[in-house]
Amino acid sequence: LPVGVQMVSEIPASLPAVGIEAGPLGMVLGHLIENAAEAMPAGGRVTVAAGPVELTAADAREYLGAAAPGPHVEVTVQD
Repeated sequence: LPVGVQMVSEIPASLPAVGIEAGPLGMVLGHLIENAAEAMPAGGRVTVAAGPVELTAADAREYLGAAAPGPHVEVTVQD
């Protein structure tokens, strides 16, 4: 990360395990973090957070792809 940009991780130790390919997820997160850092030439903070969420049937319909109702893990990148 550029000088002056701090990265904060808010991922609880109790986060449930999920079945996902680590490579594509790492690539997407890397690009999001890089873009966020580039948007802060004066410095700032990039926060990567994850937590459990429960999707209702209505929630699941709002997602692209094949999200199903039930427990999921939500990952966010914020600058």
